[in-house]
Amino acid sequence: MLQTLRQSTWRDGMFSLKTFIAAMLALFIAFRLNLSQPSWSVTTVYIVSQPFSGMVLAKSLYRMLGTSIGAVMSLVFVALFSNTPELFCLALALWIGLGTFVTIYLRDAPQAYVGMLSGYSAAIIGLPAALAPEQAFDIAVARCLEIMLGIACGALMHHVVLPRRAGDALRKALQAMLQHGVVGRARPRALPIAARFFRPSWRWIRCGYFPRSIRPRSGRSTSSSASFKASCCRCWRR
Repeated sequence: MLQTLRQSTWRDGMFSLKTFIAAMLALFIAFRLNLSQPSWSVTTVYIVSQPFSGMVLAKSLYRMLGTSIGAVMSLVFVALFSNTPELFCLALALWIGLGTFVTIYLRDAPQAYVGMLSGYSAAIIGLPAALAPEQAFDIAVARCLEIMLGIACGALMHHVVLPRRAGDALRKALQAMLQHGVVGRARPRALPIAARFFRPSWRWIRCGYFPRSIRPRSGRSTSSSASFKASCCRCWRR
């Protein structure tokens, strides 16, 4: 633990501080609104928090979409099978299996998060709602409000207070890689020119990781850029 603290930078400390402030803000608002489970708002803040602001926005969007789909499906299952627990469990299991299939099919794509969220959100909302069908709508609405509150606080904090852009970090990393591993000391003037051809592709921009102002000016691609894209997607899924 001490070694980790020594290796951490001021950006790591700022990231932790922003996440904590966002979580406490979500908890305060949840208590003021008298929500049933304010802990869901705090948990959501820590789940959607990512080092880069674009990743926070992408993960927040897909988490909100997956939670909404799961809530709607849970209400449908309760309305159809509240009197038959066997059919309700079967329908819920099939829905979770479908969400898992979508997640595995999309693999490292950010859209895979929707399938996973819609599956277990339907279970989290549907099981208590099936025991009290008259309160099913209230349970679903409360769950969605708690999740969206945490998403709003986390996204707002990471986009307003010292946001960290993935494009800037990528340029610095590529310039360091080109200088030490590819270009070397023989051609230092080639760094600004070479770095222009290693900018993120349009697929990363569509995922929400990079702003549109850094679209690639050339169709060139390298194995290093492909590996960087894969590492970004794996980090997003954690």
